[in-house]
Amino acid sequence: MKLSGAGLERWVASPTRESRAVLFYGPNEGLVRDRARTVVGSLSGGNVDDPFSVSVCDQPARNGNPAMLLDEAFSFSMMGGDKVVWVRDAGDSLVEELSRVLQAEKPGNFVVVEGGDLAPRSKLRQLFEKDGSALAAGCYLDDDRALETLVRGKFQSAGVRVNKSALDVLVSRLGQDRLA
Repeated sequence: MKLSGAGLERWVASPTRESRAVLFYGPNEGLVRDRARTVVGSLSGGNVDDPFSVSVCDQPARNGNPAMLLDEAFSFSMMGGDKVVWVRDAGDSLVEELSRVLQAEKPGNFVVVEGGDLAPRSKLRQLFEKDGSALAAGCYLDDDRALETLVRGKFQSAGVRVNKSALDVLVSRLGQDRLA
């Protein structure tokens, strides 16, 4: 199922485990990573670096262990409770494994997937958009309004006030990808 607009922002701010997985994809790599990190943090109790509640399955780790994704999706946390599986660098090569996760009789751990800039015909993107137990969210390049909101929010969270002219200069110098 596709998530977009205000519904997407609400879900990222307060994610639920009603679905089994979420895919973030698009040309804005920084926004993909930012949304994934936010969801992983929320679902793991705030610590994205806790190896007992978060399992990171990136490309180098998967290369050394092809069964890693399925193992982690259905494993139990050593400390009890649910885990979050954070899949980075995902592409169409993971469709079979992720399909098995989504179609399993018994739900496993929640899976957060970073898919990069996937075309509309991407098998991974289609899997998440069509499956009722999965969510898919596009992360597109930021416009000036989104950048202004981002910059203002960063200053606000640091307890710093910024005037309009300084804000305009910052927004004009930032790129459209949050990773930059």
